[in-house]
Amino acid sequence: WQNAPHPHPSPANQQITTPQYPLPAPFRWNDERRARIRAELGPPAHDLHHAGPDQALSWMFGTGKTAVWSEQSQTAAKLMFWFNRAYRGHPQPIQLEGMRIAQVMRISQRKFWGALLLAGIVGTVSGFWAQLHCYYQYGMSSKIVGPAAWAFGPEPYNELRSWLLAPMPTNTNGLVAVVVGFLVTLLLNFLRLRLNYFPLHPVGFATSTSWSMNCLWMPLLIAWMIKVALLRYGGSKTYRTIAVPFALGLVLGEFIPGSLWTIYGMFSDVKTYGFWV
Repeated sequence: WQNAPHPHPSPANQQITTPQYPLPAPFRWNDERRARIRAELGPPAHDLHHAGPDQALSWMFGTGKTAVWSEQSQTAAKLMFWFNRAYRGHPQPIQLEGMRIAQVMRISQRKFWGALLLAGIVGTVSGFWAQLHCYYQYGMSSKIVGPAAWAFGPEPYNELRSWLLAPMPTNTNGLVAVVVGFLVTLLLNFLRLRLNYFPLHPVGFATSTSWSMNCLWMPLLIAWMIKVALLRYGGSKTYRTIAVPFALGLVLGEFIPGSLWTIYGMFSDVKTYGFWV
């Protein structure tokens, strides 16, 4: 990130200075917070689109030449956009769940960690290979379609261009909203710790604006209503012995066929229905 290209052309003999703001720390903390959210409540989605450190820094410090953080730092922040546009696929929460499953099943944590490391290496190499294979086999246009063409690819550079050519001052209203949200989260956490019957969780407040929630709020509401009814009229034994296995069966019944169907489509060169979200 210290060698990030300057947004404006510069003479060959001009040395590009390093960013004035330590960028890696906010991005690392953001990853850790996603893992904490999954461990604290286990929400099925915590994508939080456009809520990365680059957006927060632009609100706090403004953009352009007059901003507190340098143009080089602004450029470096957008180079990290690929893993900060949304947080659906970050590995830390998934790895944390896997380690918890290993602990419950009394699997050696050292062996499990080795398996995670090996999977990360194989997955990284396989991902690069798959991308390059599709490019050479079918052409670049086979991958640059849909959101990859109008969202994931150009978004960071279009926004960086607007930052540098049309600088923004500090977003006072945005900062006030952040402070209010922080205070509401503290209040919800205080009430949850003091009142056993308090039903609202601060993580729910934080993730309620996620894009995926527009697909999930109704199923979650139905599941919650069924759970409340079972606990009230059937008791905890009925809930644990019948409802929980049935719910797990529904989850497995969707994802196992979905995974096999996708694998079949890959090997048979047939476009199949995509299972996602």
